Amino acid sequence: MSDPAPPPSKYRLSIRRPVTVAMLFLSLLVFGAKSYQDLSINLMPDISCPTLTVRTEYEGAAPADVEELMTRPLEERLSVVNGVVEVSSISSAGLSEIILEFTWSTDMNVAMQDVRDALDMYTPPQGINKKPAILRYDPTLDPVLRVALTGRSHNSVRDRDERQRRILGDLIEIREAAERQVKADLEAEVGIAQVVVKGGREEEIQVLVDSARLKSFGLTLGNVLTSLQQQNINLSGGSIKEGKTEYLVRTLNEFQDVEEIEDVIIRVPSGDQHRLKDLAEVFLGEKERETIVRVNGREAVELQIFKEGSANTVEVCNTLKDFFGFSRRQGFLEKLARKAAEHMPTERAEEMLAEFERKAKLAEQLGTRLPEYHQATLITDQSRFIVASIKEVQQTAIIGGLLALFILYLFLREIRSTLIIGLAIPISVIATFVPMFARDVSLNIMSLGGLALGVGMLVDNSIVVLESIFRCKEEGDGILDAAERGTSEVSGAVTASTLTTIAVFFPIIFVEGIAGQLFGDLALTVTFSLIASLLVALYLIPMVASRQGAALSATESEVWLIRAYFEARGQSGTGKIAALKRLPLLGLGYAREALSQSWNETAGRALHPNESDSAAPSGALKLLLKLSVAPLAILFVVQLALEIVSTIFVTLLFAITLLVLTGIWVVSKILGVVFFLPAALFDYSFRALRVMYLSVLRKALVLSPLILAAVAVLAAHAAQTALGLGSELIPPLRQGEFNIRIEAPPGTRLEDTERRAQLVSNIVGSYEEVETVTMQVGVEEADARSEQGENIANLSVKLVDPERTSAIQDELIEAMRDEVIARMPDNITFTLPTLFSFKTAVELQIFGDELEVLRAIGEEALDSLQAIDGLKDVELSLKRGYPEIIITYD
Repeated sequence: MSDPAPPPSKYRLSIRRPVTVAMLFLSLLVFGAKSYQDLSINLMPDISCPTLTVRTEYEGAAPADVEELMTRPLEERLSVVNGVVEVSSISSAGLSEIILEFTWSTDMNVAMQDVRDALDMYTPPQGINKKPAILRYDPTLDPVLRVALTGRSHNSVRDRDERQRRILGDLIEIREAAERQVKADLEAEVGIAQVVVKGGREEEIQVLVDSARLKSFGLTLGNVLTSLQQQNINLSGGSIKEGKTEYLVRTLNEFQDVEEIEDVIIRVPSGDQHRLKDLAEVFLGEKERETIVRVNGREAVELQIFKEGSANTVEVCNTLKDFFGFSRRQGFLEKLARKAAEHMPTERAEEMLAEFERKAKLAEQLGTRLPEYHQATLITDQSRFIVASIKEVQQTAIIGGLLALFILYLFLREIRSTLIIGLAIPISVIATFVPMFARDVSLNIMSLGGLALGVGMLVDNSIVVLESIFRCKEEGDGILDAAERGTSEVSGAVTASTLTTIAVFFPIIFVEGIAGQLFGDLALTVTFSLIASLLVALYLIPMVASRQGAALSATESEVWLIRAYFEARGQSGTGKIAALKRLPLLGLGYAREALSQSWNETAGRALHPNESDSAAPSGALKLLLKLSVAPLAILFVVQLALEIVSTIFVTLLFAITLLVLTGIWVVSKILGVVFFLPAALFDYSFRALRVMYLSVLRKALVLSPLILAAVAVLAAHAAQTALGLGSELIPPLRQGEFNIRIEAPPGTRLEDTERRAQLVSNIVGSYEEVETVTMQVGVEEADARSEQGENIANLSVKLVDPERTSAIQDELIEAMRDEVIARMPDNITFTLPTLFSFKTAVELQIFGDELEVLRAIGEEALDSLQAIDGLKDVELSLKRGYPEIIITYD
């Protein structure tokens, strides 16, 4: 009884249907390339902490009043919101901030609506006109681009007062243009969420009332204010109906100039009337500054541009840099898109060209919005560090792949097998972009790090499958049977090995908290790449390995170059060179034959019938038949055009294939010569290593107790060393930029803080490695925060050639710190750009009810902790309605 036939292999499809498998993987490559083009590019994954901040302004109120009238009532209402884990608050002069922390599983959109509903039920105390603002904590809401706009230097003007007046005039004009025009134009762009204007100078109508005269008439400032409000109106006056027409009526009586304000009538209690100019001086003056911005010592207007949460940081920054005329390097895909849009007359290409032209017009329009003399300086650019980091990771992955191929070549010593294995890397990587796009995973350090991590593992499966195929071939199987049996025998082991690796990374996506959001992209990328490499190893590699070399033969239906070459060689005495010379002549003969055959198959036989045929028509009937079959000539032209196109395409494809195969042959011969000695040396060393390993292994088995004891000692030493290692969530980013925070004593005026900050700016700017120093003193009223004020100054320092200076950045910071601290008594902190808005690394909180007692404890603790390096500040704050002292460290 014969053995039953083995069941059909599930991998037979990839071997018996190579075209189908090739088309499937080509489709994956096309979709992968498109997905890569549409993936957003960011430095890190989106990190959405479940935290909301409720900020309420109470102008002129003391911290105790803010805490009593606003913070505690709001805390009582907000603490009952679903999902709240902890409620903390900070009450400062004129400002209350309540921080709500939620569980990680909370839907923040629902939580925000619940908080908004709770705030709607809160009745603020008298004197508060602004509603509480809800801010969602998001580390990505830092400005992606900061631009400084400066005016003319006016150094040629000798008169100091005149020079200062002109500088102020430039700043006023730039600020007004930026607020009224540039801000609106930029915020209308897709991807730009908000543009904040800071610094510069602003004009305002100032009314300086003479208090003595005002008192002599029995008036108060309230009477003046009421008169101004009543006589500066723009109100609806109802409507008037006349016949079938209805007219809307408005009362327009707004002030147009200073003279109209001076002529405002003020009524005194005695019944007399006086004009405002009799009681006060009215003039167009300068608004008191809330923020001062300087770039390299020159006062400027700063634009802080924030992107939308889902926008691509790099694309937004590139668009903005084009608008402001900053130089940048265009990416390969962008260049390709522009070239394709210029040369492809398609609807999509026209849309792309229209978008390019629109952006060019907007850039030109922005230039006209601002004064011609303005100068734009790029302060910070998030995309620069993102592009550099992404590029470095990409280069690392590419170099790793090339090294993997080189090592494979040293082992295999055969270019064809190396190229087959090499297919696994790019195909697996490109196919990974498809599920990344479906899962909305951006290109960031973590996801690309996952790709780089998986590059080394991508070739493992393919190596195992290919080695099994060649083993089966050596055992006597045909190439098709060897590919099928070899794949089937190792498919289980390869799948199990891949799944065990996936089982390590995939569960990370279920981790909650910052760690889960950080490493989720890495886990998904490694998982997707390993699944793609498994599919490549089990289906593509067998298909490629089972292909035999194509024989150089042809029939009349195949490539005419091959047919002509063999026809010329078939003639006696014709050599290879002579055969190549005869190709054009034979090709013309083939073209004549094809033309004649096409004519006969379409219209020739009908237009020129055989005269000897008894059924052939004659006379008028023949003429009528020719006219009726005349449209066949059109069919002949169409068929001839299709044949020409087909012949040209097949000829080009053959030429390209021949060039590629020739290049591979040449490369293989060059590699064989160049790496002959290294490969031979490697082979000899590897064999020696195997012999030595066997010898060492035998000795180790004999001395196994001693080996185990040594391993235990090394493990204990490693554990002890690990306990002494530091730990942090994200290492500091050295990108050629750093910040300096100057905190003067509370109550310091804005001008005095500016003087202190200017001194630090001059010290830092004296270093030749520094390109720009941007100084911001104070805070805008619309951007008020509890940790900022007139006594706070922030300096942003940008180094020249960041790729070079980032290596010596720490040494520069230490030198600057020593020089600045030696000359400034204020609290000065040097910080690097961070991914999170954590103020300090350590906070010591002391709870209690008596503020004075707590302050005394904090001051005593401060005196005893002065010797500790990195001590920053002691702050009086409130948490859950109770006072606390926060001792912070750098």
